[in-house]
Amino acid sequence: MSSLSTRIVSLSFELLYDELERLLRAARAASPEEASLAGLPEALQEKLGQLEGLRSHVRYLLSGLNALNFNLMEWEYWRDAELVSRELVRLSLAYDEVFFLDDARLRQAACLKRLGRIRDFENIEREIPAGTRFWMRNRFWYVEEI
Repeated sequence: MSSLSTRIVSLSFELLYDELERLLRAARAASPEEASLAGLPEALQEKLGQLEGLRSHVRYLLSGLNALNFNLMEWEYWRDAELVSRELVRLSLAYDEVFFLDDARLRQAACLKRLGRIRDFENIEREIPAGTRFWMRNRFWYVEEI
């Protein structure tokens, strides 16, 4: 498992986004190809194992992932934001916590389109209710606009 991903999950859970941004920027500056969140699913499973039985902590972790997702999109880290969105959707469904579900799906769709993965974008877009929106770059983006 990636130590970068483990640290990202920890900082997200602790809501330390300034430190998280510094960490990501430094990792990308040092080695853009290796500075990825590919180990995020495993890091999340490890963190969830530590939170076993603490439902409110799972909600808190999902909230932290949602904020991480927002920040990654603002910083234009589309590949990592798509991965975080995918994990947020997966965990929201697995834990029956749907508060962030439609937002995460829409963010994932936006990232997929930005990455040029149109077929994947279209598959996700079909699951998003009309009128769903997210905030990015000082405005709301609606599913109908993506």
